[in-house]
Amino acid sequence: MEALTDAMIAGALEFKKNKIWNTLRGDNLIALTFVDGTVGYIHVFCPKGDGYGSLGIRGFALYRADELYGYRFMARGPLGMSEAEAQVQWSLRSCIELHFAPKDRASPVFVEAIRLYRAEMGLRSTGKNASFEIFRYVPHLTPQCLTDPKDRTHTEETLDFLNWLSCHGGGERLPAFNDGIPCFTACTGTYRMAKVELPPIKEYEFPKVPFPNEVLAHRLKSAGKRGILDCNLVTLPTMVMDGEDEIPCYPWVLLACPEDEEYTMEPYIYRRFDEKMVEALAETFVRLGFVPREIHVINERTGNLLEDFCRKTGIHLAMGKSRKVIEDLSNEFFYYMDPANLDYEEDSDFSGEEDDARDPDLLEIIHKLTLMSDDMIQSMPDFIQQAVRIRSDELPKSLRKRLSRLWGWKK
Repeated sequence: MEALTDAMIAGALEFKKNKIWNTLRGDNLIALTFVDGTVGYIHVFCPKGDGYGSLGIRGFALYRADELYGYRFMARGPLGMSEAEAQVQWSLRSCIELHFAPKDRASPVFVEAIRLYRAEMGLRSTGKNASFEIFRYVPHLTPQCLTDPKDRTHTEETLDFLNWLSCHGGGERLPAFNDGIPCFTACTGTYRMAKVELPPIKEYEFPKVPFPNEVLAHRLKSAGKRGILDCNLVTLPTMVMDGEDEIPCYPWVLLACPEDEEYTMEPYIYRRFDEKMVEALAETFVRLGFVPREIHVINERTGNLLEDFCRKTGIHLAMGKSRKVIEDLSNEFFYYMDPANLDYEEDSDFSGEEDDARDPDLLEIIHKLTLMSDDMIQSMPDFIQQAVRIRSDELPKSLRKRLSRLWGWKK
């Protein structure tokens, strides 16, 4: 299946030319009734406001009613959020998104499809953001090309509508409702507008995780209790691929830090939000021979992960305590794991010290490979191995030796 249909490409190029984002509010939200009777909610990224558009990104996001929790984050930006928390919210988005990008920053599959379309239609490539990408975002996973026929049809209908709106007053045509949003429905070559109520925006729901190991729970319940453990569930700022058939994801990381600092705990990293993270925590307590008297958390996701475990082991779970300590811990972890903050100039093991070695794409590749297990690296497809080998001289010596061993590189 092609990544883009001709209708998507034609609609996106017209959408870019019309620049409807110049006439809309930054927090705009427009409902559109599709031909199949379902309703989508469109947020056009605009330069006004504090959200995604203020960063210079142009395009739109299309949400279902149950996905609107992501709209608030994209329209208003991470106001009041730490970088670590903003990363979690970013990774949880669920929507269809179109955004424009330079050719050298867009995925080759989109660049080639647009190039072929332009050649067929005799169109020239103009402007600094001459390409675009259209992805389906799924919580916790890397964005994917549109494969669902409904997603593809809804995207085409959204572009048709936005281009019609651009030619009929744009944002200036939209009335300001205090208690609703405009909803448009196609009607014989035009669109009729009505006011509708905005569906309740529910936060992304994290299920409560059961702790099924009753034997281990009983053992820990009778163990000694001392001290306080601060915990927070965050995500890595870079994606990781477990295997060739797995979709890359933002792994969950359970940070745990004792307030008395009598002992240390390694971060627990897992693909899925499930009991395996809690079991790893429990096994650490078995080795220590005691459990904390209290565990402090500052959000629902971490509380839902640990609630059943704490109940079965007699640990008091406290919500909202030690907020500054937990946020500082999370931000420090985020800083050191974000490839944008890596400084290889001080790494004596890094063979390239010239400015061109600080290519941000290369830094991210190095960071991801460093995080991966041997099994994950060995399972990577041949074309990725070849792409990395081309730049092998720019890798840290220790990483280059590791890849040579795992991928069988010969001198």
